[in-house]
Amino acid sequence: DLAGPQVVAAIDRLTSARTLPGYADLLAAAGFDVLATEDRSSDALALLRRIRRRLPWSATVRRCEQAVRSGSLSYGLLVARLR
Repeated sequence: DLAGPQVVAAIDRLTSARTLPGYADLLAAAGFDVLATEDRSSDALALLRRIRRRLPWSATVRRCEQAVRSGSLSYGLLVARLR
């Protein structure tokens, strides 16, 4: 078995990822009032820049930066309260 449980879990999270509004909808359906949402893609890019300084040869970091810039990879913040 080439894929350990951590790899399988990571792939599952990526393939079932949703948009920020999609996560807000899930929370609302589960009985939460969504109080705020924020796109924090700029924070993701800042983190990737710090990683790239430490791993300048990493093609994965460059691909992640491109994915954030194109909108296919995002990072966000949701604040919700149980009704």
